[in-house]
Amino acid sequence: MYRVSGVLLMLFLPLHFWALGQALAGEAQLEGFLRWTDQPLVKRAETGLVLLLAAAAGFSVAAGLVFALNVV
Repeated sequence: MYRVSGVLLMLFLPLHFWALGQALAGEAQLEGFLRWTDQPLVKRAETGLVLLLAAAAGFSVAAGLVFALNVV
């Protein structure tokens, strides 16, 4: 789970920074990128990434609490 979310995040971050660069390049470039992100596949990919990252964070917190509370 960590590896999948890590790889997806690794792929997402450059795209995110590229999108920020489009905002600096001008309104037309940013508008084109935002239209591309309205595609259903892109929205599903973003949702999947967020869910994987949330699951990984939840697992990390649970594992940390197990060790901190010395449950095992």
